Amino acid sequence: MLSLHNLNFSRGRSTITAGSFDELDNIVQWMENHPDAVIQLDGHTDFEGNQAANLKLSLERVEAVKDYISSKGIQKKRVLIKAYGGTQPITRDRTDEGKARNRRVEVQIINS
Repeated sequence: MLSLHNLNFSRGRSTITAGSFDELDNIVQWMENHPDAVIQLDGHTDFEGNQAANLKLSLERVEAVKDYISSKGIQKKRVLIKAYGGTQPITRDRTDEGKARNRRVEVQIINS
């Protein structure tokens, strides 16, 4: 599993920030080089706040990443998505840094 460490979103939104495009373009390039590959994007938020809202936000974020990847020519059927909200934190640290670590999208290679 690969975490996209340079993938960021506007606070509380699913808008991908411009500084994230290079990392997403690396995923696109990898998929172009592996035309039979299928990936799954796993979306996570921090665990604070409303659980239903966090689940919805994590889904919207992985959908935004899928849309970006498909806008670059990758077939949508090659990109699966799963949203976890705040149910699978990396850390229980409540500092800003700890919460930021939990807000992530991970890539799993399903088939290459």
